[in-house]
Amino acid sequence: MSKIRVIKMQGGLLRGSLQDDADAIQHLGKIGDVFEGEFKKPRNSQFHRKFWALLGIVFDNQERYNNIEAMREAITMQAGHYETVTTLKGLVTYKAKSISFSSMDEVEFAAFYEKCIDVCIEHLMEGTDQQVIKHKVELILGFA
Repeated sequence: MSKIRVIKMQGGLLRGSLQDDADAIQHLGKIGDVFEGEFKKPRNSQFHRKFWALLGIVFDNQERYNNIEAMREAITMQAGHYETVTTLKGLVTYKAKSISFSSMDEVEFAAFYEKCIDVCIEHLMEGTDQQVIKHKVELILGFA
């Protein structure tokens, strides 16, 4: 089964987002057939850049980590986005889950992003106001 992207239209109707999607829908079956699927809102790449801008600001204003990837993993896990891994010797460890586009949709990533801001303020940039950090991110991305 192929992946079809749809756009929500006025009145709650869904239609193919591109011509290829519309063509695939046209060939799915006959009128009245019922189809089942899961829908998610794809993540905006701008939101991903926003996350990395946040990490850049935090990294430049902390002294605990000497590489941004290690800091990202720690923030990700502290934000609750991790999995438990048991080694062959029975030792329980933790691993940051992926934040790839395919693993988190826009809604999930938005909640994750907000948790990451809170984690950064609590553990790496104590006393910094959340609005100040958000404004700095917007300045970096050219939104402010």
